[in-house]
Amino acid sequence: MAASSRCTPITAKEIETVYAGDIAAAVGLKESFTGDTLTDPDHPVVLESIVFPEPVIEVAIEPKTKADQDKLALALQRLAEEDPTFRVHTDEESGQTRIAGMGELHLDVLVDRMVREFKVAAMSPAARLLQGDDPPRRRGQRPPRQTDRR
Repeated sequence: MAASSRCTPITAKEIETVYAGDIAAAVGLKESFTGDTLTDPDHPVVLESIVFPEPVIEVAIEPKTKADQDKLALALQRLAEEDPTFRVHTDEESGQTRIAGMGELHLDVLVDRMVREFKVAAMSPAARLLQGDDPPRRRGQRPPRQTDRR
């Protein structure tokens, strides 16, 4: 049976050096992001980049009030910096802000974080699957049937 330990604010201790194989936590790193490698500047190590999967679901999102518009933009930017599987873009045709992620739960969690951490009230209509989705159709066009011959 493997030994385990738990670090709490009471048992945590500040250390100056971390060696290969050590497990440590760093708090307050402002210039680092997921996938960055922290090394000794005198002995740099370059690790292979992490390839993150493409999002599979996309939804439009909009602020509930005009006052939330700037806060929404800031919240989306910060969340996208923290999570490489989360994407944000503006749809050129509709002008909507669209968010994409790894599933409905992923996007629900991020929208919940916007409310809790950034105090942004936002609305999101129904989701649209991206993976294996047909190209977007214009309203009024019917989807092609398997029996249609071209």
